[in-house]
Amino acid sequence: MQCFLVGGAVRDALLGLPVQDKDWVVVGATPEYLLKKGYQQVGKDFPVFLHPKTKQEYALARKEKKVGTGYTGFICDFSPDISLQEDLYRRDLTINAMAQDETGKLFDFYGGQADLAHRLLRHVSPAFVEDPLRVLRTARFLARFAYLGFKVAPETFALMKVICTQGELRALSRERIWQETVKALQTPTPAAYFSLLQQLGALPDVMPALVGALQENGTVRGSVQNFTQNSDLASTGQITFLDKAFARYFFALPMAQLKALCQQLGVPNATANFAMLAQQFAPMWREKTQDMSAVLAMFNAVQIWRSTEKFDALSVLFSTCFPTAERQQQWLAQCFEAANAITAQQVIADGFTQAAIRQELDRRRLQAMQAVSSRLE
Repeated sequence: MQCFLVGGAVRDALLGLPVQDKDWVVVGATPEYLLKKGYQQVGKDFPVFLHPKTKQEYALARKEKKVGTGYTGFICDFSPDISLQEDLYRRDLTINAMAQDETGKLFDFYGGQADLAHRLLRHVSPAFVEDPLRVLRTARFLARFAYLGFKVAPETFALMKVICTQGELRALSRERIWQETVKALQTPTPAAYFSLLQQLGALPDVMPALVGALQENGTVRGSVQNFTQNSDLASTGQITFLDKAFARYFFALPMAQLKALCQQLGVPNATANFAMLAQQFAPMWREKTQDMSAVLAMFNAVQIWRSTEKFDALSVLFSTCFPTAERQQQWLAQCFEAANAITAQQVIADGFTQAAIRQELDRRRLQAMQAVSSRLE
């Protein structure tokens, strides 16, 4: 049995980037042998095992044969006589098809090192066209490495175009499309992901809501910025990094298209709802409004009286979107301070009951905000 470090760990180390996860390929072993050694099997499609101590993933070397449509139409052969070179041949891109043995010796059968040097995303073999998911994966790798100067090799772009024109993308589940999109939104330049899908003509099959909505650079048409970084979108409380990244990227979509996109991708409710809040209330951070009832409606929608978490998250989200965002944030904060001084207890003490409490509370809060806004003009 021989074990080889493969894929992203080798690639990132050669690029001088931090290595996140380590995956291994095992040559010359059987599932029974690994189980006897204390490895824990996970996955049903082909044998992947967790190391008994490190819990890193060890997969048996395997070959694949296309027998059906889509990304699941494969049968796997993981017999112990399959070589490392045969296993790496089935991988998507050359930069992901390198390996190291336990001494650090590099195995590069398909020119991965040269493609790293030339900043190319290039397919390993013609079998690339057999898996439509590779269109999204390649677009996602472009989003991850575009800041380093990576481009898609022309011959690989041509194969991706073939996949798109053959309609194989329609076999992808919305869960797999969403998974790749989430990873793309976590990269330094997610616009590269959407731009490449647009250039390939893939959007009608994977995200039809975005057809006609994106500019050439992959950003949403009508967006106020070229979305290029996520460094200020850390998770806060119940609002996650993903909630903020998705909202920042898509808040400029018309509401009908945003809702359609969320439905097409199966976006989690929390993420979709936060994006819709951002779409609805972005004007509050763009310019000062004279309609204080709209400000009150926004405060009620984000439940600011219970917690400022959503309001603060929206403020962070828009901080780099609009040149007026900081000034607007200060104005909104002063409006909230005035309105928050009006409490339900005060209204109840004045004799209001049931539904009339909310009505009177809103009236007094609106009056307080109007007074503040007049003083600040």
